[in-house]
Amino acid sequence: MFGRWIKMISLLTAAVLCAGGLLLEVSAASFPDVADNAWYDGAVKWAVESGTASGRGGYFKPDDVCTRAEAVAFLYKLAGSPEVSGTSAFPDAAEGDWFFKPVIWAVEKGITSGYGRKDGAQLFSPNVPCSRAMIVTFIQRFAAMQGNYKEPEKTYAMTFPDVPEGVWYRDTVRWAAKAGITNGKGDGTFCPLEGCSRAQIVGFLYNYSKLFGKSDDIELPEITIGK
Repeated sequence: MFGRWIKMISLLTAAVLCAGGLLLEVSAASFPDVADNAWYDGAVKWAVESGTASGRGGYFKPDDVCTRAEAVAFLYKLAGSPEVSGTSAFPDAAEGDWFFKPVIWAVEKGITSGYGRKDGAQLFSPNVPCSRAMIVTFIQRFAAMQGNYKEPEKTYAMTFPDVPEGVWYRDTVRWAAKAGITNGKGDGTFCPLEGCSRAQIVGFLYNYSKLFGKSDDIELPEITIGK
C-alpha cells in the first residue's frame, strides 16, 4: 500500500511539472515510439543524453517533420546553449517564445537570416517545415561557425541524381555527402525538397558530432541516416 502511494505521488508530481511547462528529463529508452531496432535509435539516445534534443509529451515523434524553430534549437543546444543578448528582428520570434534564444543565436552566427515576408517585414517562420536541403545548409553554416567547414573539391562526384547542377543547395549537399554526414535515402537519391524528419536531423547531427569529436564520448553503433 505504501509503495502504491509513493507511485501515485510521483505521477502527480510529474503531472504538475508538465502542466507548469517545465522540461522533464526523458531518456531515449522511455520513448514508446523509438524501437530498439529502429535505424535512428542510436542517434536519438545520443541526442537526448547530450542534451541536443528532447521529446514531445513523452514521445520523440521521429517521423514528424522538423520545423525551422526545432532545427535552430537543436543546433543551439549542440553549441552548448550559450547566453545571448539582443532583440529579435522578426515579428514571429518574440521574447517569451520557446525558440527566442536559439533564433537570436542563429541569426548572430549567420546560420539563418529568416524565411519569408509579411507586410514588408522579414519573418523567421518558426513553424515552417525544414527540407533536407535546408537542414544540411544549417549544418554547413554551423560547421563554418565552428571552423569545421572545408569547401569540397568540385571534382568530388555528386552521386545523387536529384541534386543537379545549378540548384542553390548542390555544394552544401556535396559537402555533407563527402564529410559523411549523409549518404542519401538508401535508394541513391537525396530528396532535397522532402521534409526532414526529427529522426533524420538527429541522425545528421550525430554524424556531424562524431566526425568532429563532439559526441560526448557516448559509444554508439554506426547508423545509416534517411531510410
